[in-house]
Formats: sequence, C-alpha cells, structure tokens
Amino acid sequence: MNLLTHSTIDRRVAKAAKGHSKHLAVTQRSTPASRVPVLERTMETHGVESSGMRAGSSLIEVLIAMGVLAVALPLVFAVLARAGMSCAAAQAETRCVVILPACMDEIKAAQHGIARFLPPSNRHSPFPAAAATLAFARDGHLLGNVAPEVYLAGVRQLANEPVRFLATLHTSPAPILPNMPAMLSLRISLEYPAAAPLAQRRHLDFHTCIP
Repeated sequence: MNLLTHSTIDRRVAKAAKGHSKHLAVTQRSTPASRVPVLERTMETHGVESSGMRAGSSLIEVLIAMGVLAVALPLVFAVLARAGMSCAAAQAETRCVVILPACMDEIKAAQHGIARFLPPSNRHSPFPAAAATLAFARDGHLLGNVAPEVYLAGVRQLANEPVRFLATLHTSPAPILPNMPAMLSLRISLEYPAAAPLAQRRHLDFHTCIP
C-alpha cells in the first residue's frame, strides 16, 4: 500500500516544481530591481535641471549686485571726500588759535630784527612778498619759512617734519585816519593741505591792523 507508482511520483514532483516557480515569480515582482536605475536616472535628471536653475539665479544676482555697486560706489566716494574736506576744515579752524598768535609773534620779532624766519622789516613797511609764508605742522607749531617756488608747488616736509598748514602774510598800508598812528593792514591766509598745489588748497583769511 505504501508503494507509489511512477506516475503518481511524477505528478507530485511536477506540482511541487510548479509551486516553487510561482513563488519565485511573486518574489521577483514584489521587489523589482529594474525600478532602481529608473529612479536614479530621474534623480540625476532633476539634479541637472536644478543646478541649471541655480546657475541662472547666481548670474542674475551678480548682475544686480554689479549694478548696485556701480550706482553706490561713486556716491560713497563723494561722501568720503566731502567728509575728508570737512575734517580738514575743522582741523584748520582748531589749529588757527595756535597758528595766528605764532604769526603775530614772528611779525613783531621781524619789526625788531630778531625774528627766527621772517627778514627784518620796518614798522610801517610791508613785508617782502617772497619771504612771507610760514609753514606749520599738524599740531600747529611753527616749522620755518617757505621759498616762493616751493610754495606754488606745495610743501610736504620742512625741517624733517611733515607740513600741514601754510600761513601767508599779506601787508599793505592801512588808510590813514585822523588822530591815529600809521598802521599796516595785515591779512593772514591759512592754507591747507600744504602738500597740494596752490590752486587746489583751501584757505581761511584773517584780517587785522598792526602799528
């Protein structure tokens, strides 16, 4: 009874083999390997498109930034230049309280023949125009006299010190008034920056009369 015929065995083996092949087919369909490359290709395509969009955006941003800089930089430089001029004017106005007394002392000393940098002069005679320019340092102390040719081109250093201000002395006979002694009309022009040529300097003028 336990003996099986060859036909029965063949049918069972064929049935088992058929079930095994169905199981393999279901397994392969559940995890298809062919989708992975498709996804990778899709991601790579999207990556190329997105990188192209990023490059276009960067170029637009660079162009906008260059336009903004082209407009803003001249304005910034103009503001800085005006700020520098304002700072130089403020320094000149501050230092004039030291420079003007030094000029007056030098003028009085020249009238007595004992000036350090100005030539001797008569009390009522104008100063020689060629010898009436004094150089001052940044802090306002007197450095010396300036030659005419150097004065026109600009002075950078004198007595091994940088020159910041020039004081030009202009004298002329003052109008004679009744019961008043003869006097000289004095104009002190404080010029800055000293290194610039004459046409590019700014100046402050101070007027007075001296006996």
